[in-house]
Order: sequence, then C-alpha cells, then structure tokens
Amino acid sequence: MNQKFLFKKITAKNITAYQKRLADELKLSPATIKRRVSSIRKFCEWAQKQGYLEVNPFLKETEIPGVSLPQKLTPRKNVFQKAYRAYNQASITKYFHWALLIIFCAALGFGAYEQFFKKAPTPLAYPASPVTPNRFLSFQGRLTDSSDNPISTATNFVFKLYDAASAGNTLWNSGTCAITPDQDGIFSNLLGSDCGAEIDATVFSENADVWLGITVAGDAEATPRMQIATVGYALSAETLQGLPPGTETSMIPYINSSGDIVIAAASPTIQATSGTFALEGQTGVTIQAGTGVGGSITIAPKGDAGKVNLTSEATTGNLLNNQGGANFGTVGGKEANNLYYGYVGTDDTNFNLLKLEAGASTPDVKFTVDASGNASAAGILKALTTGSYFTGDITVSGGDITGDNSVILDIGEDSTDYITSSVGLAVGGAQTYYINTGTSNLNALVLAGDLTAKANATISGTLALAPNVQV
Repeated sequence: MNQKFLFKKITAKNITAYQKRLADELKLSPATIKRRVSSIRKFCEWAQKQGYLEVNPFLKETEIPGVSLPQKLTPRKNVFQKAYRAYNQASITKYFHWALLIIFCAALGFGAYEQFFKKAPTPLAYPASPVTPNRFLSFQGRLTDSSDNPISTATNFVFKLYDAASAGNTLWNSGTCAITPDQDGIFSNLLGSDCGAEIDATVFSENADVWLGITVAGDAEATPRMQIATVGYALSAETLQGLPPGTETSMIPYINSSGDIVIAAASPTIQATSGTFALEGQTGVTIQAGTGVGGSITIAPKGDAGKVNLTSEATTGNLLNNQGGANFGTVGGKEANNLYYGYVGTDDTNFNLLKLEAGASTPDVKFTVDASGNASAAGILKALTTGSYFTGDITVSGGDITGDNSVILDIGEDSTDYITSSVGLAVGGAQTYYINTGTSNLNALVLAGDLTAKANATISGTLALAPNVQV
C-alpha cells in the first residue's frame, strides 16, 4: 500500500467517524477528543505542505461537523430553573416577598432599638471587691566577665530604684538576690516578686521619673542608671486621676460589699459647690451618730436667710416625734434637762419664742409665747393634772377665769392673803359665798376698810361688833 493511498483515507468523513469512535467506544472526554483532532489538523497541514496530501479536509468550506456528545456528558437542564420559574409564576409569591421584607425590617428595627435606645446592661470587668494589682518590674539582662565570657553561676544582685539619674533618694531596695543565669549568661527576674519585696504604690505615683540602679556581687553600682518608662494611663487606671480608692484622705470613696460609703478621715465633709444638696431615700432617710459613740447631730443654716424647714405630707401620726431618752434627766438639775430647748441671743423683744398656727387656706394663730414670756392662747388654757402650778403672777386681761360647777378654785393656799383684789370680789346672784367653811377659831374675814351690805345680811351665829362698826 503506497503513501498516497494512505493519505487519501484522511477525509472529513473519516475524521468525523474517528471522533464518534473516541466518544462512543473509548468513552473519552470532550477535551481529549479535541486534543486528538487538533493533532490530526496539524498533521494534515504538514502533509499538504510536503505534497503528500492534496486536499486538507480541515480547509474545506464545509467544516467538519461536531460530534454529538454522549447523553451522560450532555449538560442536563437545571431543575432549579424550572422550580424558580414556577415559584415566580405563583400568585402568592409577591405577598411572600412583602412578608419577608416586613419581617426583616421589624427585626432590624428591634435590634437597633435594643442597641441604641434601650438601656442595655453593660457588663464591666471588675471584681466584687477592689483588689490592688501587683507592682512588678520585669528585668532581663546578660551577665559576662571582663572578657565578655558568659557567667552561668549563681551571682548576688542588688536592685534599687531612685528618683534621680545620679545620687538622689532610694525609693525601693530589693536587698541581695541570688540569680543564676543560663549558659549564655542571660537571666530574667520580676523585681518586687522573685527579687525583693513588693514595690510600694507611691514609687510611681509620687515620682515623675524613676531610675533603676544595679549592683553585681561586690562591684560598684553599674553606670549609668536605667530610667524606668512609667505609663501614665496605667497609673491613672490604678489610682483614678492620681487618687487611690479607699477610706482615708485624698482617696476616692467607694461602696463596700455592705453597700456603705465609709470615710475614715477625721471630721469629713461632703460638699456641694453650687445649688441645693439633696439626700433621698426610697422609703426614708436616717441621719444618726455612730453606735455607742455619743455624738451629736448638728443642723446649722448659714446667712441671714438660713432656716430649718420641715415639711410633711403625712395624714396621721406625730409629725415631729422625739422618742427615746430612757435615761434622760437622771443627772443634772431640771433646768439643764430640757426635751426641747431654744435660745435667741439678743435682748430685743420683737419676736415670738413659740408660735403655733392651724388652718387650711389661711392659718390662724392658736398659741404664742413672745420674747417676754407672755403666753397667748386662742382657746381655753387648762391643767390636765392636779399637780400643775405657777410660781409667778397670773394676769388675766380681757376675760374671766371660769371653771365647771364641780371645779374648786383654790388661790393662795400657802399665803396669809388668800384672795387679793383691787376692785372687789363679786359673787353671782342667788349664789352663796363661803368663807373658811369647815374651820373654826380662825378669822374667816378680815377687812381693812368698811364693810357695806347693799342687801340683807343673814347671820346664823353671833355678830360681834367693834367700836367702829356701823350698821
């Protein structure tokens, strides 16, 4: 078989048959089939140039028809496209879209409200009781001899903190610490923990600059000293603007585990620099001295307009209630023991020591005691017990002294003059006036002047007349 006969077999028909055999029988992939057809195309181009192939089947006007891929390699129609098309054609789809949009907007709005408007709890990282953080300085170095050879044996170190780059005051001293470097002479220590006592809080809070001095074995202190880089905000976080929490002076007060704000300083003051300072309790406010201390509570208004104002909204009970004092009055004189005491430091009398009023819209004065001690009452002044008495004079002006029919008025029982009257003594009509009843051998009636009877005088006993008596 000559070469020309072989090249005549290379036709478009045979190439198409070859493609089908590769796909149907050999089950090759489309990419592999394309690569093999491409190789045949290049071979045909070469054969045509060399004169072996008269007609290149790939250059015909009619292209070689593409071979149909087997069914299993043909992409199937996407089932999701059909489902999506059916979903969009459903009449309820648009309502479902609106429902989803409303749910999304509602969820978004609720989340925004919870985040930006509602006061959500903000958890803070703080302990149940304040804990002072440890104050350490991490120091790392390398120990060598004069020939720069590493020292790995235990060596004594002394670390000191100063307030100056040279000389200055020692703020902290570690004492002697035995440190063992590694084989390269490198060591690392926590100053204030592994080496020396804890560094005091004032070392960094009271000193703007701090330097570290190091002494190795018996050598002199190494120079220069190393300046410690302190972090201002870390100090502020520990001390809150430079002041530590606590109960002493120059400290930030805090609420302890019992809910108390404790101030241990002597005679502390809580002061409002402007406006009115208010203390408000949910069910009440208690102001008391310490238990067993015996301290007083002082309320001291200031200025010409300073007053103590007590207002109440109670509907019953004692509005001003002073109770207790079981031992009150057991010592001292009566004048020194007073349940309520008031003092006005002036000789002026243009004021009342006590004034009580009552009334709804326009209060009326019910009782007053002026600066001279004069008492005025709008009602009846009466004794609630038989033991009441007065040691001074009682002046009744503008009214009468009256009593019930069963009340006996005793005047001057301890005096030689029972009743003294500058204008006379009157007894109502049809009334009997008794003098010294039930007592004998006494002068029942002593007159320094004349006795005039404007009506009939009835004498049941003997009437003795002195020489100057006229009837």
